[in-house]
Amino acid sequence: MKRLTRMVVLSLVLSMLFSTVSFAAEEDRGISIDGIESSDINKDEPMRPSAPPLTQFYVGGVRSSDHPDMEVIQYSSSFYPVSTTDDHGGTWLRVYTVEIGYAGQRYAYFNNMQMSLENTYPVYVDNDNIVDGYICEWLYQGYFTNGTFKANSTSANSPWNTMNIYSFNIL
Repeated sequence: MKRLTRMVVLSLVLSMLFSTVSFAAEEDRGISIDGIESSDINKDEPMRPSAPPLTQFYVGGVRSSDHPDMEVIQYSSSFYPVSTTDDHGGTWLRVYTVEIGYAGQRYAYFNNMQMSLENTYPVYVDNDNIVDGYICEWLYQGYFTNGTFKANSTSANSPWNTMNIYSFNIL
């Protein structure tokens, strides 16, 4: 009887070690920033391997109470903008960061005050229904006329790298 119990326990432990973890997709509200669009995941698709480590991290858009329409920050593979071009200010600020790859930890600051992560939207780079990254919506509430946005994001899987936005100016 002891041997049978040990075998059952061992098989349960081994099955737990080799099982995969799946994460529920977050509700998508259809955001498009810099040509990257989020859309619904096909829930009938079979499970696929996880996305690659974090490889890109940049500011994709900015909104504020003085400029409520999205200012899309134009990004190219060789150029990361360092500021907004439109005039922002008011009582709230929303900054949208784009992450390609999976992030495990994220932080954002405006004028050295920590911002809250309001929403995350899945990103599909090649329309294969595999989440390739996320658009993160950060919120700052308080009066401002301009300031500096900083953020970092640490990859959820190997090689555990951290990517930073050191100084993005909100005009």
